[in-house]
Amino acid sequence: MIALGALAAAAGGCGSEPNPVPERIAFASQIGNDFAIYASDADGSNAVALTAAVGGNTEPDWSPDGNRIAFSTGRDGNNEVYVMSVNGSGPVNLSSNASSDFSPSWSPDGDRIAFSSFRDGNDEIYSMRSDGTDQVRLTNSPSLDFEPDWSPDGTRIVFTTDRDNAGGEYEIYVMNADGTAPVRLTTNTGSDFQPNWSPDGQRIAFQSNRDGNLEVYVMDADGSNQTRLTTTPSQQQLFVGTPVWSADGTRIAYERAGRINIMNADGTGNVALPAVGSADTDPSWLPAIPLMPN
Repeated sequence: MIALGALAAAAGGCGSEPNPVPERIAFASQIGNDFAIYASDADGSNAVALTAAVGGNTEPDWSPDGNRIAFSTGRDGNNEVYVMSVNGSGPVNLSSNASSDFSPSWSPDGDRIAFSSFRDGNDEIYSMRSDGTDQVRLTNSPSLDFEPDWSPDGTRIVFTTDRDNAGGEYEIYVMNADGTAPVRLTTNTGSDFQPNWSPDGQRIAFQSNRDGNLEVYVMDADGSNQTRLTTTPSQQQLFVGTPVWSADGTRIAYERAGRINIMNADGTGNVALPAVGSADTDPSWLPAIPLMPN
């Protein structure tokens, strides 16, 4: 395997010019009746299967160094958080629990992974070291807390919860990385979920049905300036969501009706990527990798 941070030494000698690292997107694709993890270039080309379509492999998340991918899978009979190399080799069960563990999110230093777990009878946010040790519960609520995403500076975690309306609408909260000081960011009569920090930590993209359809929104990190980026005719009732930022913060990848789409961060310039399976979802953009000299 060739690490992404040291891709493709140039054929023409030992110059000092850095080698560009191609933009890649990992995603889950439905192949037949099951899901596999794929990775492709950001334009949809060069798609490669990283797992077989067995066991429900979803929710990929690149490690900050670009060398590993965490993901959710039911291959062991219940959902677990696994990690594998970027070529799909060496998959390891990290969460290893009799209950369901899902929605992994790497800390920006690569030392820890936040995830959701049902091990205590309802969905809570946990954190563990990247080797699966030191599993610690961060939330303790009778409601559902899930879909964590680590802030770029590593100090906070944004997540989805129904703690203000158990069994009803979902809202987006943020808390310190140790689980303290939770603060509500969204307040409306619809559901808001799937939060994702921008690389500069200033904004959060999310999914909401507040206007009757599932759409992609963005807000400032304090919950202000909530703005809709996508518009879907109400009669279409399409699934639109799972937004993630590009490494440079200029674009957002998301799912629209079973296809990975990419748009500018202001919602313009939308492009649908070529379909791989019958449904492509859960995009994760390769983080910014330092360029290496030839």
